[in-house]
Amino acid sequence: MLSSITPLGERGRNMRWSHTVVWYVLGSLMGGVAIGALSASLGLVFRVSDVSGTVRLLAAAVFFTTGWAFDLGVFNRPLPSIQRQVNENWLPRYRGWVYGFGFGVQLGFGLVTITRTSTIYSAILASLLSGALLVGVAIGGWFGLLRAAPILLVHGLTTNEQLARFHLRLHSLDGAARRGVIAAPLIAIIALVGAAIIP
Repeated sequence: MLSSITPLGERGRNMRWSHTVVWYVLGSLMGGVAIGALSASLGLVFRVSDVSGTVRLLAAAVFFTTGWAFDLGVFNRPLPSIQRQVNENWLPRYRGWVYGFGFGVQLGFGLVTITRTSTIYSAILASLLSGALLVGVAIGGWFGLLRAAPILLVHGLTTNEQLARFHLRLHSLDGAARRGVIAAPLIAIIALVGAAIIP
């Protein structure tokens, strides 16, 4: 989305970037809430709240560790994922609020586009293991908002030169970003195991 919904691109489509982004963030929030609610509802159906908190925390730690191993490339294969992206043909065809909201919902939901890190699966599992609908909704909504946040990085890019420099900068930070994505689940794993074993 960082290359599709920019102030420069929106201006070329006679749309307002801020208007499209508001709908995009709202859509991502709603998509996250939907996957969180769905996951938490499955947890309620399977009565995960009857399982001890320690067991749930350890199960989450094992799952997060597996996801972390995938992110590190330990298994030498990508994460299981649907192989599709949002349809960029929507950009010239629809109003900004339509593709903004539509793209946001799909990315916030997480499972209907390519999954490049285990974060989405971790958020889903955390919602499921929470055993509470409101907690699952909160986890999903937070995930959706975080998923949408990078779109704000392109604020102020109004020329082709600025956009080109921005993409070069992103490319140069790719390694650090990947390390950050890998480090975040590791911190979560340590916290979960600690919470499980410390009375």
